[in-house]
Amino acid sequence: MTTIVRESVALGKGSANRDEALQRLVPKILGIILVEGGKLSGLGGRSVRLNGGLELSASGRLGPHRIMLSAYRPSGETTVKVLSLHITDEPRFADPAFYRYVDKSIAVLSWRRGDWEEIVLNHPGQEQSTAELLASGVLAAE
Repeated sequence: MTTIVRESVALGKGSANRDEALQRLVPKILGIILVEGGKLSGLGGRSVRLNGGLELSASGRLGPHRIMLSAYRPSGETTVKVLSLHITDEPRFADPAFYRYVDKSIAVLSWRRGDWEEIVLNHPGQEQSTAELLASGVLAAE
């Protein structure tokens, strides 16, 4: 019998840890969306609903080599956007003043830190890169 042990990883909440947190969260979110994603009512692009009602969504509508990535969390009677990113796999063509994180490949539009990050990090899905998600073609069919 095989026992799977998943390490719960807490992310630091200081601004100095943003790059580190994004380097861990984003590939995990992209992998979950690539493997488990589909079309969810009310969300564009490719989306997936995880435990606790957490919804992850990716859209390629920003153009070639760019993804809009979002996460939504239920809060009482409403749903709150807890993460909004623009991601590129070609940072040399992106505005470095906008794409400020992870080697100038991620722009943070909004980010509400919380336990939703643990849901993502503890998910058994495999990590994927931005280039792998774009190359898969799943966002082209939007």
